Amino acid sequence: MARKFPKHAKPTGSTLGYQRAIPTKLRHISPIQNWTYPLGVPVTASDSEIAAAWAKANEAFELHCKTLTNSSPAAYVETEVECLAEDFLRRKSLSWGQFSDVTDPEVKVREQEAQQDLQADPSDYADHHIPEYDQVQQEIYKDGNRPPTIQEKVVIRA
Repeated sequence: MARKFPKHAKPTGSTLGYQRAIPTKLRHISPIQNWTYPLGVPVTASDSEIAAAWAKANEAFELHCKTLTNSSPAAYVETEVECLAEDFLRRKSLSWGQFSDVTDPEVKVREQEAQQDLQADPSDYADHHIPEYDQVQQEIYKDGNRPPTIQEKVVIRA
């Protein structure tokens, strides 16, 4: 007998994924029809592990729908912004702090002695992988340093 998974959870190879259609009333403003999120648990995981991963994915889906209807950063608490930034990074196959330890300590000492850059800074790697950051900063500056939208705030936070 096939194992029954929670609603919207489907096997994707050896792991489970969450897939849910964007509500009809939001489809006209959504760039996608179906929203997906990897649950990060194997198909053989216990029901409690699957339920915990499903709850996180469902919360992320609700937050995504909220961003479609409300772009004011004031409507979001900091944990929601971080969750959106984490999802933004995940969709680019990146993770928090991925470039924080790319500098070589020995080269760093030589840099300080010579007072010049001998290696790339962690922010240089991040700029390469998230070019949207510079675009967002330029847009905000062009608009007279206006407050960022939630999507821009997520890019800045990531």
